[in-house]
Amino acid sequence: MNKVLRGFVTEVKIKLIIRHRQLRRKPLGPQRRITLIRRARSLGLAAFLLLAYSGCGGPQWDPVKRFAVLPVKSDSHPVASALGRWMEVQLQDSLQAPWVLLPVHTLSAGLCAEDLADEESAASAAARIGLQGYVTVSLQADNTVSLRLAGRDAASSEAYRMALKDFPTDWRSIFTAIDAGWTTSLPSDSLPQAEALETWGRALMTAAAGNAVQAAETLRPVVDRTAAAHGAGLDLIRLLLEAGLDWREDGRDPAPLWNEAARRLQEQPSPKLLGRLYLYQGRLNWAEQAFKSAYSASKPDVALNFDISRIHPSRWPDGGARRQENLLRQNLHLNPLHLPSALALGTWLFGRNETAEVEQVYQTFLSHAPDHRDILMALGRVYVLRNEPVKIIETYRRLIDIDAAYAPAYYNLGVAYFNADRLNEAAGFFTRCLALGGTADSHFYLAALAETRGDTLDALTHYRQRLDARKGREDRFAEEARRRITKLLTVLEPQ
Repeated sequence: MNKVLRGFVTEVKIKLIIRHRQLRRKPLGPQRRITLIRRARSLGLAAFLLLAYSGCGGPQWDPVKRFAVLPVKSDSHPVASALGRWMEVQLQDSLQAPWVLLPVHTLSAGLCAEDLADEESAASAAARIGLQGYVTVSLQADNTVSLRLAGRDAASSEAYRMALKDFPTDWRSIFTAIDAGWTTSLPSDSLPQAEALETWGRALMTAAAGNAVQAAETLRPVVDRTAAAHGAGLDLIRLLLEAGLDWREDGRDPAPLWNEAARRLQEQPSPKLLGRLYLYQGRLNWAEQAFKSAYSASKPDVALNFDISRIHPSRWPDGGARRQENLLRQNLHLNPLHLPSALALGTWLFGRNETAEVEQVYQTFLSHAPDHRDILMALGRVYVLRNEPVKIIETYRRLIDIDAAYAPAYYNLGVAYFNADRLNEAAGFFTRCLALGGTADSHFYLAALAETRGDTLDALTHYRQRLDARKGREDRFAEEARRRITKLLTVLEPQ
């Protein structure tokens, strides 16, 4: 493309020179001179714009090789999970760009329980989610730990081996064993105690289920007792930060949890986690300084990039974050299954009404994780915005096929059928949503459906239930329910 543009500019220059020499041989009138000047300016502007466009086609990133530690399930699954996380902590400083180590929890969008049942299923899952190499970690019946290295191709495997061999001397025997494909037991003095590993693993599994508060409570005693569990200390700080967000969302003061995280960061410094703490506290100047410190010393880091993307771009003029979109797209280049980046990029593009781009982002994610609920829900909202009822219904029915007890899918299907005047079907979906403990907004729609049938008493019952579930002063469903109750009661009053 650049060669074509250079050729075009050279041709323009030659033609202008020839024309200039021709014109020097005969005088020009004023109007002719003005016309030629305008043509020359137009050609120069066109050439400049073409060159500028060729250099602004969006950021280009080098290809990356993605690796992960996959904890294969066993009878002691929590131990295997903690071993996998412990291995990640040991490896995270060994791989150089473009070799990227992805923590397994960031890949959970593309993994299910069956994917880690054994090494064969782990190999299949690794190929599906785009890993070039991985180490499986599994606990054997005799309490030895099996480590097995695998790669998509010989070059990937060799690159991973070279990174692993950068470990300290006392690890070399382990990675020699990996090269030979052996099963080996890790040195007992380099591992946290089995009890600590099991508790750490249970905390990780609790956090993956969405309960950061309980996970932090489970992990805290392990970190306080076991100095060897270095990665557990970092995980505890991360969980305390997330638990504080949960407390704040529930109306509780997150300060106790965040103060504890700050104290532990003094004992176990981490500029990335410190920046995240400041970000959550709204102390953006301090967050910016902490992130800059981490960024300058970091290899490609998806979590750090995402945290930086939440600071206004004007605060980060030299860190590659001039546009939030660039950082989020880079994250998805490094890790196609990084859910926060996919959702944040979709929101960013929504704000510019680029719904086709939003759909592309979500469909690309689904190509790696076809059954991901959050992305399917977000994709359904794209089709709602574009008023595509067939695709809306297909998307939410797909969610029900994946999880028959997923209440939000029933609610959204009810709204879709309500808008399509398929009222009986809509009522069934709203009723099912409520039976599964879903949103109280279903009561509002059921009340509206009762009104269309002329069933005033049933309508009043559902409107009152929605009013009782008021979510705040700005709850428009509750306000409308209150107005409808007043109107219906006026109709029922004896004349």
